[in-house]
Amino acid sequence: MDGLTELPLISVIVVNYNGLDSVETCLSSIFAANYPNLEVIFVDNASADGSLELVKEKFAFFSMLRIIESKQSFGPVKGRNTGIKNSNGKYIVFLDNDTEVDKSWLNQPVSILEKDTSVGACQSKLLLMDKKTIDTCGHYLSLSGFPYEVGTGEIDNGQYDKIKDIFGARSAAMFIRKEVLEKIGYFDEDYFMHGEETDLSWRVWLGGFRVVFAPDSVVYHKRGGSLNSESRYIMLYEGAKNCTKTLIKNLRIKRLFLILPLHVLGWIIVSLSHLLRGRFRLSKAVIMGLLWDISNIEHILNNRKEIQARIVVDDERIMPIIMGAESLSLLFKKGVNWLKRT
Repeated sequence: MDGLTELPLISVIVVNYNGLDSVETCLSSIFAANYPNLEVIFVDNASADGSLELVKEKFAFFSMLRIIESKQSFGPVKGRNTGIKNSNGKYIVFLDNDTEVDKSWLNQPVSILEKDTSVGACQSKLLLMDKKTIDTCGHYLSLSGFPYEVGTGEIDNGQYDKIKDIFGARSAAMFIRKEVLEKIGYFDEDYFMHGEETDLSWRVWLGGFRVVFAPDSVVYHKRGGSLNSESRYIMLYEGAKNCTKTLIKNLRIKRLFLILPLHVLGWIIVSLSHLLRGRFRLSKAVIMGLLWDISNIEHILNNRKEIQARIVVDDERIMPIIMGAESLSLLFKKGVNWLKRT
């Protein structure tokens, strides 16, 4: 730990919903980590597959584990917020239940956060379970307001092994100061899932803190398999709703008028492409997501007012970080490719 004498308490929050095939691996790897001062808060969202019972049976003897049982499935966002409210750590770590952590995954992020108070949040290097393919090394925002990941699908040959500022940290393996959360607010619970970490990371930057990629902190991510009709509907609905809301909340007014029309047009193109291929329900999902924003515009504008009132750093300084260092043409291409994948 680079000479750190007193290790701060870390609160690792794992939200579970029907994760029977992955939670044992996830928790076992956390408890095997070579960091002695942590608590693990396991928030179960009304699982019905026996995963909660498995955790109670296999891990009840770990004094550092606390189990919080929800009687309803409120989604990962509210589950994480429940974990935050019950945490005692100086730093909070959000970890998906389909991950497996390296033994030293906590060391570098904690060292960064302890040494540099300007850093508000960190992301681990996320690899797939083959332990060589990159899941993500952080994400940025395209000119059309759609997020794009760094390194996804590449073989990890050390090309992303430098500590660097990133715009967004993925909540599958995200570290954040609890005091920062108290200043900027927790996850927005209007986001059932999808895009919530982009919104939170943006508020970290607006609050005057940095988000950093910590490459020596390695986490393996199973990630979801092929999407069925219902999960694809939810992804499109939540994506259209949440991505659009994120822009309205966080952009300064000048850039909002420039980026938002492109963003909405992008979603309309997605909807039309599904419509032309006979995927009427998926086309409807996008429109319903946008209509949610329209029907809740007063609520969104109130959120915006609160965020804009707390801004410490202006757009001019952080937009180059938000959009990365890549060329404008490549940024546009990244946004188009993201739209095609939906």
